[in-house]
Amino acid sequence: MTDNKNVIHCPACNNAMNKIFIPSESIDIDVCSNCGGIFFDKGEMFKINNDLKNIQDVKKYLEKYYMDSDFILTDDTQTRICPVCHKAMDKNLVANDTVLMDTCKLCGGIFLDRNELEKIRSTVVD
Repeated sequence: MTDNKNVIHCPACNNAMNKIFIPSESIDIDVCSNCGGIFFDKGEMFKINNDLKNIQDVKKYLEKYYMDSDFILTDDTQTRICPVCHKAMDKNLVANDTVLMDTCKLCGGIFLDRNELEKIRSTVVD
């Protein structure tokens, strides 16, 4: 797993993404302040998803700086371009077919639209 340190642009809305440092994992994840999307470098999502505290850290960050109503709506059916490889990402249904997750075959990156991490987490926990 390589943690991308460059500023990247959101695959959903092309806004520059903010880095959120997760101290327990010593990684940065990229969060869009415009649409609430999250980009994970290879392996990061699984580290975050395995520890509920990590998910809470991300949610606190979003709640601290952005109201849910401030996020723009995006169409999760649109083809997303990987912000690292700049290639089209594949769409995969996950979480009991309730989430359309975008994945990059080249770098292993994953993009989730706003609230999709919680949906995935709830199907794992239930």
